[in-house]
Amino acid sequence: MSAPSGVEFARCLLRHYGAEELRGELDAWESVRTSARAPRYAAPEDLNAQTLIVLDGIPGAGKSTTQRWLQPAVGAAYFSMARFAEAREVSADARRQHQLATGRPHPVDEAFIEALAACDARYILLEKFPRSVIEATALLASVQALGRRLEVLHLQLPGDCVALSTRRQIERGPRHGKLPEPAHAQHRALVHLARATSGRETLRAHGVPIHALDMTRPEAVNVEHLRRVLGLHPEALNWPRERLEILERVGKRLGIESVWVASGGVYRAFWNDRFGPAQQPTDTDVAVDDPRAVAPLMQALEREAPEIRWSVLAPSVRLKERFGIETDSAVEAKSYAAFRHRQGLVRMREGRIALQLPEGSEACLRNGSLALNPRLLEALDPSTRAQLLEREPHHLLRALSDYPGLLVETETAALLARSPGWRASAPKRIATRWPALKQLGLEAQRERVWDARAFCRRALGSEEKGLALEILRFHQSADRSASAPPLPSNPLRASRTGPRLAELAREADDTEFGDWFLDQVHHHEPRGGADPYLRSVLDFTLFAGTLRTLHREQSVMHQGWTLERHLAQSVLQLQTDALLGRLSERHDSKW
Repeated sequence: MSAPSGVEFARCLLRHYGAEELRGELDAWESVRTSARAPRYAAPEDLNAQTLIVLDGIPGAGKSTTQRWLQPAVGAAYFSMARFAEAREVSADARRQHQLATGRPHPVDEAFIEALAACDARYILLEKFPRSVIEATALLASVQALGRRLEVLHLQLPGDCVALSTRRQIERGPRHGKLPEPAHAQHRALVHLARATSGRETLRAHGVPIHALDMTRPEAVNVEHLRRVLGLHPEALNWPRERLEILERVGKRLGIESVWVASGGVYRAFWNDRFGPAQQPTDTDVAVDDPRAVAPLMQALEREAPEIRWSVLAPSVRLKERFGIETDSAVEAKSYAAFRHRQGLVRMREGRIALQLPEGSEACLRNGSLALNPRLLEALDPSTRAQLLEREPHHLLRALSDYPGLLVETETAALLARSPGWRASAPKRIATRWPALKQLGLEAQRERVWDARAFCRRALGSEEKGLALEILRFHQSADRSASAPPLPSNPLRASRTGPRLAELAREADDTEFGDWFLDQVHHHEPRGGADPYLRSVLDFTLFAGTLRTLHREQSVMHQGWTLERHLAQSVLQLQTDALLGRLSERHDSKW
């Protein structure tokens, strides 16, 4: 026998077990399916679209087992139609009879779909719904209207699934305080075949992806398979593979077994193109177990790839110095990171991505949620905890600047509300594909009230206009990409460290100035201190008394980045040496 994947196989099993009444019910649902009307499913373009995951399978197939690991992994909301209907004292038979008699969903089905529509979780797990053709078409209409993604996990027991289901139900033990009788367990399996098969085939016929999993295989194999089909496998993310390969190669050469990329090298892979423009980390942060490996690894990495900004630390040492917490490895130490999005570690092993994420970290990364780490907070005394809350908000403010679609967890926002420099932030709408982005831009344009007043005090003179056009052409010749532009390479010589904007603007070349500017805008404690004049220019405080209106918010086409963020990134892309050379060639030699 092959795995139960269609109506004919279900009919054969029902006939084999003498379940003629249930076979007649399957035929009735098939009759409904021939006249069912529903929109054809089209997967949304937006990577951030809410995803509904249906757990479909015969009793004992492993729906609860799958839910127990999948729900916390992605931070999913969980909806069970059995519990929903039971709370409203409506039986499955009553719902089924209403559907067959009227051709419409039962009021409880409609209430269930409304509850799903009101849920704002990025991932939603469904169990025991949809089962019938009527439920499937109603759910599909709602999914399409809301622009959601729909995936069905068909958890199969190959061969005689009824016999396997019966045995598994008995082996599972008491249910609702009562050990199931073999006849009752068999009946439950047969009822599922009669009532769920047509609903699943309805979704399949309308283009919904149905992912079949053989649940007799080892759990680890199915977890790997399921992650791949849902796009949740680490290999599906856009990792900085070249840097990981360099790190693996150098680590092997030095005999350092445990060497990882941390911080931005991990969370940016989850957030790029989902919660903001794709962008690289300023530094490649490397974590090792043994502090004695820090210096030789740093020297070897700088020799191997001097153009990359490397930073090597032993997290265990840093954790002990700051909080007095003893740990034995980088993995254990990072589990105490102040924020959950900074707990992860990644490395390359024989061409495969190896990702280490403590419990709760993956859900925050996939949902774009910024949250304090409860494990660290519980380990600190009240005084140290207060110091942490006062000192750490800059990590979140930087993350929100880079990825405006992120959401600060409610409890975390409350804890940080009184911290110096903290400001509340609402997530911006981020579109991850051009059609969706363009639609957002058109909607915003229709809603915007335009200010007809001119901002320019006078027209440009002929010479000024010529120079302005030359600068514009220089800008237009630059590469265009949906991602943030690459950061300047690490200079091969020592950079100036003092806050000397005026001196650097006159004397430094593009490479040296870019390195100094990058340190100023991307680090909360730049080398030599922060240049106050530079900061006042970028955040507009220098012009507060002269500018009539400050348009800091950009259009949705800018993926949520503010004007300040754009200015800082733009300065990093300016090649003023080349521009001045071009101007001197085509215009006055004074350039």
